[in-house]
Amino acid sequence: MRDSINRRKIEHIEIALSDDIDLSNNCRWFDFVRLIHNALPDSSFEETQLNWSFLGYELEAPLLIEGMTGGHE
Repeated sequence: MRDSINRRKIEHIEIALSDDIDLSNNCRWFDFVRLIHNALPDSSFEETQLNWSFLGYELEAPLLIEGMTGGHE
């Protein structure tokens, strides 16, 4: 099973690096998104709080979650 997972990760990378990707038949939802720039106009640094609670824990900093593959081996 591990070999099939590793092979699939490599296939994903190869597809992303391929020059012949055809998205013409796919719906690209970002074409329908319009982002409005509003960079915290009414906030002050002194009033900004980074602490928050999550699953019963009090956190004092932001939590960042990113996708990770860990490589293919």
